[in-house]
Amino acid sequence: MAAAYAAEKDPRVRALVLLAAYPTESADLSSGGLLVLSALGDNDLIVDEGVWQGARARLPSDTEYLLIEGGNHAGFGDYGPQPGDGEASITPAQQQAATIESVTALLENL
Repeated sequence: MAAAYAAEKDPRVRALVLLAAYPTESADLSSGGLLVLSALGDNDLIVDEGVWQGARARLPSDTEYLLIEGGNHAGFGDYGPQPGDGEASITPAQQQAATIESVTALLENL
């Protein structure tokens, strides 16, 4: 939903962070100067990696991609295990710390 809103070109939206998410086919963000971070855990079995890879064409060419080794889908939040997700080999706190570091770097570029 955040990508769909950002695609409306609201001038107040200058950056977008996608955590184990991607824009839908109707949300083309490939032009317009939006700063984007797209993060995914390498043990995420919820996000279809093929669809996630395909969505890259709808993101700006300078999108920052973060693949968190040992991370999974649920590690971005604090709601416990998610059925169908891969097993994380790092703690949620470690995954969230890596995410925070990348989000902070993105925001420093605004």
